Amino acid sequence: MMQTAGAEERVVSIPVDNQSVVGTLETAAQENAPLAILLHGFTGTRDELPVKETEEGVFSRMARLLAESGVSSLRIDFRGSGESDGEWEDTTFSGQIKDAVTTIDWVRAQEQFKDTKIALIGWSQGGLVASHAAAARPDVDTVVLMAPATNPLVTFTGLFGMDLVNKAMAADPETPITGSLPWGVETTLKAKFYQEMPVTSPLAAVAHYDGHYL
Repeated sequence: MMQTAGAEERVVSIPVDNQSVVGTLETAAQENAPLAILLHGFTGTRDELPVKETEEGVFSRMARLLAESGVSSLRIDFRGSGESDGEWEDTTFSGQIKDAVTTIDWVRAQEQFKDTKIALIGWSQGGLVASHAAAARPDVDTVVLMAPATNPLVTFTGLFGMDLVNKAMAADPETPITGSLPWGVETTLKAKFYQEMPVTSPLAAVAHYDGHYL
């Protein structure tokens, strides 16, 4: 993976509920550079989807380009994804939101970032997460939502079908539910993932954030 001259990249581990969220921290060469926290989408990982005919992912490329523009970044794997602790089938919106909020707090606690401006950048489901994280930590300076999931019940009913969603809604929260995505991949999530959909509203959450917003 390419790296910007003068930037430093290292893997970090952030404790959340006796587990670890793993991230890649890329610090720009400029002193007091702002920092963007990158939140990946559904079934994604911290480097995100590969950029065609390159060795970069969408987020690893974004991190490099941000560093070139004087912006540091921290891209994380949500628990159950990538190199972070946990099992994918235990993924929930609330769990990912907790990962993001804890990551913000972790950044704030680092001496090198104590006066740093922080942005949240969320893609797809990461946009849903960023909306709620911004509501929980409204002192973040900027929020950028890229094709965010704004109505999870509509989004995931469209992906998995009404029959599967109805089955999940009626099941015990810990029941594994396997569904097929339109691009031919099967994935298993516990019913509690689906049961959070009607009570998760990114639009209502982000309405409480009054900082810079795109």
